[in-house]
Amino acid sequence: MKKIKKFRINLRLREIIKNLKIITQTKEITSQLEEAVKKEMARAGEYLTPACMFETVKPGPEGETGSVSISYLFVTLGEAIEKEIDACAPVSETIRSNIIHSIGLDGIEVGLNFIYKLLLEEAGKEECELRPLTKLTGNQVKAVFDKINPGRIGIRLNDNNELQPFYTAVASVEWVPVIRGKK
Repeated sequence: MKKIKKFRINLRLREIIKNLKIITQTKEITSQLEEAVKKEMARAGEYLTPACMFETVKPGPEGETGSVSISYLFVTLGEAIEKEIDACAPVSETIRSNIIHSIGLDGIEVGLNFIYKLLLEEAGKEECELRPLTKLTGNQVKAVFDKINPGRIGIRLNDNNELQPFYTAVASVEWVPVIRGKK
């Protein structure tokens, strides 16, 4: 089991704006709004506290997909981002709140991609390839949570089996052997 805390999240302006358009149901982003996004991206380090935990295991008997291993990944941005959003409510900063939410959504994707790249290097050493990431939901989350216990990086399940903090994701990726000489 590997754990990494406080790694760098390289936020992507384009993705944050795309998320913001979806959240606000806006077709066009003004230059002033784009500047506000850039400004918030520069501040994001103050409230993003990324952490991840991942483990690679042999698949169980249900894993008849040709995989030789499966990695489970947990990524969180911590609770400070939620507090930052909550601080926007009393002063009616809805736009800023939506920008921070968009940053959180992108941050989770960037975190998952970061771990995926680390696993890709490990898989190459083992002469394996990785299948695409699969985000887990519902009962899958509970099962993996019980196996990995990501509480060490501040992740917990509430009574409804929802991950907390809010900006947290869990995914799996299967390792398959590289087939050489196939044309």
